[in-house]
Amino acid sequence: MLYYATFTSGLQTVAQEILTAKDHGTKIVMLLDGAVVFEKKHGSAILPCFINVFDVIHLWRRNRQSINNLMLDVLDMRLQINSHKHSRTFRIVTSVENNLVSVDNNIKGQVERRICRDTRLAANRAGADEEYWFLMRSENISLFMRRLTRHKSYDKIMRKGELHPDICYFMAWLSGCRSDDTVLDPFCGYGAIPLCVAEYFQFGHLYLSDNDQMKVRFVRNRFNGYKHVETLPIDALKLSRSMPGHSIDKIITDPPWGLFNDDGTDYLSFYELIFLQFLQVLKADAIIVLLSARKREVEAVCAKYNTDVRINNCYNVLVSGKKASIFVIQVISKYEI
Repeated sequence: MLYYATFTSGLQTVAQEILTAKDHGTKIVMLLDGAVVFEKKHGSAILPCFINVFDVIHLWRRNRQSINNLMLDVLDMRLQINSHKHSRTFRIVTSVENNLVSVDNNIKGQVERRICRDTRLAANRAGADEEYWFLMRSENISLFMRRLTRHKSYDKIMRKGELHPDICYFMAWLSGCRSDDTVLDPFCGYGAIPLCVAEYFQFGHLYLSDNDQMKVRFVRNRFNGYKHVETLPIDALKLSRSMPGHSIDKIITDPPWGLFNDDGTDYLSFYELIFLQFLQVLKADAIIVLLSARKREVEAVCAKYNTDVRINNCYNVLVSGKKASIFVIQVISKYEI
């Protein structure tokens, strides 16, 4: 089976690594900006790092002149168009370079009748069980696909400032969590990152902390019943007062960005204080995975503490339309100095 999956732009190499690690039989056909086309024989193609996954019905390794021409091509092809056994209705979605576009109504009607004939589904343009996508990309490829994932309106189901699950998964993956690791998120907020770790990764013990008492109460309820997960009301700037020294293997976190309201914080000093606390609780060779829109400040602090930490990787991404970076930072073993 051929699949097309989307993910956060800037994380192509990590997505490829996740795909091939999860199933050694997976073949990467195309690695694109924020998307991948891959072939998979067994198991689910839907992974937590993906935003949407599609079953590819046909792939053109060239772009047509227009989305209308692309749809006319399908009318002349012998294609196997499948649907889910519980589906009753479908709609067609057309996209050019990540923008939804309108198409000729007559051509759309012809394609709808073709899909009706092949699947026995009824067309419903307002709302449907299935979506069939015609997609044209800037890399001169086009696709006709059936969407496998359900649309998630994150703005309706998530709280303000809560990270999307796909970003959390990438961050947890980059930390390299192992079954004996002690993991900490000192800016846990509503617990999106720890929840991803608890659901999909191995760990020995998982600490969540925040200085907002309301959020601490929320995550305590959210993680009720999880084993080896502990929630603490700790200010990250005073972390070493409450956590044992050099006891943490992995910190995976998303500190405040300070982009949405000018609170007058000196973010260079803020990150200096954070790293001073991190270094007191982290073991030698520990890993920090940190998401921040303050790239310049994080790089400056890492340069200042260059005998204690080094940046292994930095991935530039967009989070809710804002430029940000995922840093993978290693604590340098004292034996390396």
